[in-house]
Amino acid sequence: MAQGDLALADRIRRVRKDGVLRVAIIVWGFGHILEDIGIAMMGRMSPLTAVLVTFPLFLLGVCLTVFLDRIRRRLFGLRSWALWLSVGLLVAAAAAIQTAIDLFYLHALSLTLFPEWQEWASPWDISRMATAYILYLWTFCLMVALAWAVRLNDLSRLHAARAAAFEATAYKAEAAMLRLQLNPHFLFNALNSVAGLVAADRKAEADQMICRLANFLRSSLNADPTAMIRLDEEVDYAEAYLHIEQARFDDRLILDVDMPSELADAAVPNFILQPLVENAVKHGTGRGGPIDIKIACEQQGDMLAITVANQRQGKGERGRRKLGANGIGLQNTRQRLSIAYGRGGELRTENLPDGFRATVLMPFARVEENEEPVALIA
Repeated sequence: MAQGDLALADRIRRVRKDGVLRVAIIVWGFGHILEDIGIAMMGRMSPLTAVLVTFPLFLLGVCLTVFLDRIRRRLFGLRSWALWLSVGLLVAAAAAIQTAIDLFYLHALSLTLFPEWQEWASPWDISRMATAYILYLWTFCLMVALAWAVRLNDLSRLHAARAAAFEATAYKAEAAMLRLQLNPHFLFNALNSVAGLVAADRKAEADQMICRLANFLRSSLNADPTAMIRLDEEVDYAEAYLHIEQARFDDRLILDVDMPSELADAAVPNFILQPLVENAVKHGTGRGGPIDIKIACEQQGDMLAITVANQRQGKGERGRRKLGANGIGLQNTRQRLSIAYGRGGELRTENLPDGFRATVLMPFARVEENEEPVALIA
């Protein structure tokens, strides 16, 4: 079970165990404080004595309230009228128990420790008995209503927390899906490149490219698809891919990376650049002169900007083509940025005279160093 699921389950257990208990302690405590003040004002006993004498009755009221709530929850399978009839009878019985113990407890104290109480502490005084029963009955009815309301409120908050947890899990699954959608497309391109080298009888280069591809896939498959990683690791992934493509296009693909060292530990979503470099290679190469692919990273205030641009040197048929900004890779990138940052992440695209530029903008943050970066062999 995930850590978030354990925390949610623990919270449910605590609410079920402590929710009504907290309310019972507050209500019974407040009621007994008022009773102690009244007893002291009537001159029957000092405030301290009143607190000590009524404390066992306070504990009894709390225990009976928790017991009533547990019985009420066990009766949920009954019909509505049967449930409330049963609860009403239980409340009446609890009030009778509390009244009887109150009267005989004070009577016992009057016979042993406080003989001066015998004038008013008789358990057979009908008027006192009726008053005590009505007060306790009202208190237990109030407690049952409050316990029901508190539990509904707690369950409502738990359902909201559970819904938020499910939503976060769904977002995480969607992010993983979008991230993993990139690998088959890249693998298809890389294997096509290997096939092209083999067909051209460039076996040494094909062997080198297969080794590079194996190292790249090993590193990417070991990574968490939804993790935030260091910017230098992400740029290494992009460079590894482009080095694989360079084996296919030779000197027609020129790579330029500009990443200041002070941005190396900036936090970025894993493989966020992959669809952008794939897009640059796919639409930049072809007929015409060499293609420049540039990756540039910079901090713009509290934002991190990463630009991937492809531009052809000289003129060509593909160089004059205007590219769309709604390809599958670009759409995936926008969705992943939205999942990770909401409105704080953005993908900007721009057609250049002889190329295309895509810029990823995200809030600037640094990665907590827990382990060494994964090294890629180019």
